[in-house]
Amino acid sequence: MHLLGNSLGGLVSLLVASRRPDLVATLTLVSPAMPVYRVPPAFSRALLLLLVPGIPSLAARRMGAITPEQNVRAMIRMCFGEPGRVPPERVDQAVQEMRERVEQPWAGHALTRSMRGLITSYLRVGAANAWRAARTLRPPTLVLWGARDRLVDPSMAPRLASVVPDARLAVLERVGHVAMLEAPEVTARAVLGLVEDAAACRELHAAVDEPPSVRR
Repeated sequence: MHLLGNSLGGLVSLLVASRRPDLVATLTLVSPAMPVYRVPPAFSRALLLLLVPGIPSLAARRMGAITPEQNVRAMIRMCFGEPGRVPPERVDQAVQEMRERVEQPWAGHALTRSMRGLITSYLRVGAANAWRAARTLRPPTLVLWGARDRLVDPSMAPRLASVVPDARLAVLERVGHVAMLEAPEVTARAVLGLVEDAAACRELHAAVDEPPSVRR
């Protein structure tokens, strides 16, 4: 498969590719949530309370006081390099989606578990550490980052690309945390280039490995 992941999905994709390289033809990491040991300035303080044992209910109450529209607009400011370019109709759709989500009984629990799982992954050592896993990646890999990413520091992009064997690096100007939404055509071309080059490389290796009698 051609595996792509953004943010937490990028971290998950990296770990999957490191553990099951036989399943992954190419790997694309869009602003992956690699372990860092500081809190991004854009991060919600109320969200951070979810990580503290014993007070998730307090965090839930504080976050519950935020309307779906306020929540969505805050997320857009946090995730997009140019928030003003998000179409109004897309904002309306996101607000409606947020309303439906917060009404689900599992919503708060899922958010808490996801955040705690992310932080827990940062504390892993040895082969389970994401930076250590990145060094073992075998699939052709594209590291794609937005230069205006407020959630995951863009300075980590060249670091990650230097750790992953033979990785490609693309840093997009005026783009934030979600390049596939902000610059979909550029992102698609970069991914397609990776896929096509990987396929051509596999064909070349197959031709070289064929016995002479088969080639004739």
